[in-house]
Amino acid sequence: MNPRMHIPEELKEMQDEASRLADILVMFHHAAKHAPPGAEHITFQVIVRQTRQETLPSPITLKAVIEAGDDGNGAITILLPDEDYS
Repeated sequence: MNPRMHIPEELKEMQDEASRLADILVMFHHAAKHAPPGAEHITFQVIVRQTRQETLPSPITLKAVIEAGDDGNGAITILLPDEDYS
């Protein structure tokens, strides 16, 4: 897991990986609804706390790659913008 998406120990009583994943998927869903039809790459932002002291952290930009997948059933892969999907 990328360090920017990792949940620090001090926040584990407030948030877990399932909740953080849900936040990411909700923001992806919102971006996908507003993307042009047939878009294969969608960028979106999510805000995640990394310390207790942060009141409003800077957003993290992510990208989603939408393709047929290995079996042709469709796949969505969410990455950081500088990561390659191959």
